[in-house]
Amino acid sequence: MVLMLLMATIYTDTPDCTQEKRIATESVQVRDTVKLVPGEKVPTDGTVIRGSSTVDESAITGEPLHSDPERTNSSSFTLGNLPAHAVKFGGREVY
Repeated sequence: MVLMLLMATIYTDTPDCTQEKRIATESVQVRDTVKLVPGEKVPTDGTVIRGSSTVDESAITGEPLHSDPERTNSSSFTLGNLPAHAVKFGGREVY
């Protein structure tokens, strides 16, 4: 089972979040602003900048429960578009 996405959408004009760019997931840098899209997997661990929704972590936890979306991880995102700051990708981590 593959949990990691190959591509991610980042915003290039934070804090406005109107200009998007598709990049390879491994190119996401700590503090990039990542666009979270409903029905897609979350490409990296992150902190939501604004808005709220739920995250389906059942692929990771085995339980079909929604978590607090203020902290996201590489799970499936369920409702509304949200911008989130990337805080961890691979071995790089900053909170």
